[in-house]
Amino acid sequence: FRVIVAAEDVKRPKPAPEGYRLALRRLGLIGGEGCVAIEDSPGGVRAARAAGLTTVGVSTSFRGSVLRRAGATKVVRATHQLKLEDLLATSRI
Repeated sequence: FRVIVAAEDVKRPKPAPEGYRLALRRLGLIGGEGCVAIEDSPGGVRAARAAGLTTVGVSTSFRGSVLRRAGATKVVRATHQLKLEDLLATSRI
């Protein structure tokens, strides 16, 4: 990975969007348009959405309905279900 942002890198970790915003800055991206976050918790989904990213929820730790209520655009049961075509389509939503 070119950029890694950990909870220790920010003053306010998830569900605050600070970590995602820092990652976007370090990647040289303006806002989260066209970016997709993959998250497995409601707090992570909320953080990504607040940073302007489209979010795919992975229901390994929480039910899909919980992740959808938090704002996930798409929910899958496991990461192996994700395909590049789906992520590209999701990022345009």
